[in-house]
Amino acid sequence: MTATAETLPPPLPAIVIDPTRFVEAEFRRNQYVLNLPANFPYADLFDPASWKRIAGMGRVVNMGDTVEVRKDDMSLWALLIVREAIPNHARIVVTEIFKKDLAPIAQEAVDDEQFEIKHLGLQDQWAVLLKSTGRVLAKDMKNRDAAKTYINSLRPQVSGR
Repeated sequence: MTATAETLPPPLPAIVIDPTRFVEAEFRRNQYVLNLPANFPYADLFDPASWKRIAGMGRVVNMGDTVEVRKDDMSLWALLIVREAIPNHARIVVTEIFKKDLAPIAQEAVDDEQFEIKHLGLQDQWAVLLKSTGRVLAKDMKNRDAAKTYINSLRPQVSGR
């Protein structure tokens, strides 16, 4: 027997959304960014023990907050949602919404005998290191050009006579 328009039950009316539930996101949740070292095991994020120090910081993390996760070498980008947050027990539980593995940032060699320009990750950005010792001379530079400018400022200026 084939169903016809006359034999089908009428469609159910759509449930109307309560307008008080439709609010700007900035008033309902927080967004966080977590910059991980390149060698941090991604799977450890799903163990509440990994979040113990963050949960105990006194910062209010709520269910529904989102956490954008990035590795320092940009080899991973993920979006997590907080599913459980209990500050008194220093406990945070997250669930993955989206994960994308990416190619790490390429480290180009810089032809310089004294200094090395290196990307230290999203937290410390670009840095200038002294090649002989590996000591970081400057960091938090937004791009490679800023690091080159810093190196040039360290060199003695030769005046043309």
